[in-house]
Amino acid sequence: MKEVEVKYFVTNFTGLKKSLKKLGFKLVKESSYEDYYYTDKAYKFIKNETCLRLRKKREETLLTFKPKTVKDEDIKSKTEVETRVDFNSMHKVLLGLGYILAVNYKKSSDYYNKGKVTVSLDTVGGKKYVEIEVLAHKTKNAKKEIAEIVNDLKLTQLEKRNYRDIMMGYDRYSSKKL
Repeated sequence: MKEVEVKYFVTNFTGLKKSLKKLGFKLVKESSYEDYYYTDKAYKFIKNETCLRLRKKREETLLTFKPKTVKDEDIKSKTEVETRVDFNSMHKVLLGLGYILAVNYKKSSDYYNKGKVTVSLDTVGGKKYVEIEVLAHKTKNAKKEIAEIVNDLKLTQLEKRNYRDIMMGYDRYSSKKL
């Protein structure tokens, strides 16, 4: 299964919550966590959108690896591998292997679900975003489903960067280099 997603910047969530309910989405979870992103010393993981992350949620920590992002127009997809770990031990292991901590930040999210589609209303660094995610075998079908929801929610301010890059102030779509 692939995670196929798109992200939009928004100014508030009030109208979106009402629209999601009208479209049949149900609030399934509210969550807050802290993410720690690691990269090699040459910043290759940042440059090619590989994800090596520790995510602290309440009483558990997840180690996540997502290989280089595959892009099809404005839609991103990638395979994800995740396992539970002890934060302090894994942080030491990653640093011991030569990785460096690139950035860490807090994120809060409200997750809405309808079938195979999850819409998250995310607050990161004081800014608000909507992420639409579909788990699918075929990217083409997921893209169509995502496009319909984007249209229904009247989302217009596409954000191509991932949260890690936003918080680092990095924009691979401009001439700014690491």
